[in-house]
Amino acid sequence: MALDYAQLKSAELLLTRQVLRPDDCIVYALGVGAGLDSPTNLGDETRFLYEERLEALPSQACVMAYPGFWMRDEAYGLDWRRIVNAELRIALGRRLPTVGELTSRTTVSAIQDKGQGRGALVLTERSVRDASGEELAVVSQLNFCKGDGGYSGSDSRLSDALPPQIPRPPQDAPFASYELATGHQQAAIYRLTGDRNPLHIDAMAAKAAGYPKPILHGAATAGMVCRVLASLPEITQKRFIRKLQIRFTNILFPGDLLRVDLWRIADRSVSFRCSTARDNGNPEVAYGTATWSDEQ
Repeated sequence: MALDYAQLKSAELLLTRQVLRPDDCIVYALGVGAGLDSPTNLGDETRFLYEERLEALPSQACVMAYPGFWMRDEAYGLDWRRIVNAELRIALGRRLPTVGELTSRTTVSAIQDKGQGRGALVLTERSVRDASGEELAVVSQLNFCKGDGGYSGSDSRLSDALPPQIPRPPQDAPFASYELATGHQQAAIYRLTGDRNPLHIDAMAAKAAGYPKPILHGAATAGMVCRVLASLPEITQKRFIRKLQIRFTNILFPGDLLRVDLWRIADRSVSFRCSTARDNGNPEVAYGTATWSDEQ
């Protein structure tokens, strides 16, 4: 079975609805490790875990009114067992709510054939709105379909251009570095947000995807970066993270230690690099940028 370009490109998922409750925000925060580290590292994270003064992490937009692992549908011809997250871009209109009725609609905006044996890239966009119809967030996700390269048969009409690449961090020393623990059950908790790809929980599914054991969700790594950003003194109660974009370059296993290095690239923007000490090395896991602004 091969990737069906026309079927996938025309896919428009049914409107997804969610009644957002405080427990959803708390489970999400636990899934990205909030409260797992010493308070001396990122400060007190109770505001993400306690319903009486609850705040939603900006990265939670990626699972709000989430349609689930819809690429598993056989109609699209995808080798779904070998799909991983390559990039995630989140743009927020305002600070996210912790309660309310939400809807989202997902569309496929681009598909690119990397060639036989090299996989394909599928870009989706999802608009998240509240009950009034106001757009809260736009979430763009680039999925790397490792087993679907060569579907186009070299027909350029069946392979689309993608957005500009996310810039890499500067070469000089970072202004700050943080080390965050990940829990051995963290992927199992994060799955409760709606991302049920089995490669994050099932050893057989992980091996079928080419990994020795289940891996942590890339979007969970993005949430850990968001925790670091939320701890910065520059991001006060009157400011919120407006944009977050991250490219995943390696995998993170539950239980790994994650290092996040930060560089200032503008007045209210930072570049970051994620890495982990594993196998006597320091492999890069991801990199990206984030921007914040004043409340409107």
